[in-house]
Amino acid sequence: MAMHKVSRFLKNKKAAAGLIAIIIILIAFIFIGWLINVSQRECKTNSDCGSSAYCGSDFGCHEYPNIQKTEYNFFWPAVILAIGIVLAVLIYRLLPPLQWPKPEEKTEKVEIKPEEPVVEEKEEEVYYKSSTKAN
Repeated sequence: MAMHKVSRFLKNKKAAAGLIAIIIILIAFIFIGWLINVSQRECKTNSDCGSSAYCGSDFGCHEYPNIQKTEYNFFWPAVILAIGIVLAVLIYRLLPPLQWPKPEEKTEKVEIKPEEPVVEEKEEEVYYKSSTKAN
């Protein structure tokens, strides 16, 4: 159905010429905008920039960041820890253990008796009472 309306609209040559002119102008504006965008780019690849710069995602040259590398020397802290461990072992092995008074041990003897099973007697519930006596 939509094609039928468009074809009916294009039968009028003056209306078709105006529509085609608007479409061509719109395509021209889009193309010119794209050309301006491409022409304003500073670089496309890293080789377009200097040796100390790189091409960023915004197509501009950016200087490489200066990364400072710091080195840590763990030799002396390791020596201190090793001496501490050796001294701890020597103290533990060579000195007599401290004679701390032992706490009095309190023990209670508890006898556990097995419980006897509890038997509950249930009374039978009577659901039906007859009013007649059996002979």
